[in-house]
Amino acid sequence: MEANDSMEPMDQEADVGLTATFGKFYKVADLAVLMKVSPTTLYTAIEKGDLEAISIGGSRGALRVRHANFTDYLERHKTRALVAP
Repeated sequence: MEANDSMEPMDQEADVGLTATFGKFYKVADLAVLMKVSPTTLYTAIEKGDLEAISIGGSRGALRVRHANFTDYLERHKTRALVAP
């Protein structure tokens, strides 16, 4: 293994640079826990094109959702409070 092929996580400085450039990314499973829905609900939204995600490692790779895309999704799915007649 070469010196820069380490399995160690990226150093904090590199991580900060990536976050500043691309924003924060989330795993679908983590967003599902946050929203108290099943991951399938979010995978369906991604398949329909309603929630934008990137695939890491090709068509069957892990999916990641950018923070900006997640907040966009939430904004588009706001509902008004239901008022009883």
